[in-house]
Amino acid sequence: MAKISFFLIFTLTLIITAISRTSGAMPEKPCMLVLNPNYCNLSTCRKDCEEQYHGTGYCVDKYPHKCVCVYVCSR
Repeated sequence: MAKISFFLIFTLTLIITAISRTSGAMPEKPCMLVLNPNYCNLSTCRKDCEEQYHGTGYCVDKYPHKCVCVYVCSR
């Protein structure tokens, strides 16, 4: 009986440890938001994105460039 209890407790502990370690390791999904669709100054775009969303701003697309902010969705 003691061997079965030890085996059961050991197995449950192992499963709980595995689940807790893998749940925190999942990467968070990035979100994208167009901050300014008509014009993009890279330094302003990056500053605004960092201040508002704690992300990184990029100038993308052909002229006129758009300011796009990439940030973690959970924020």
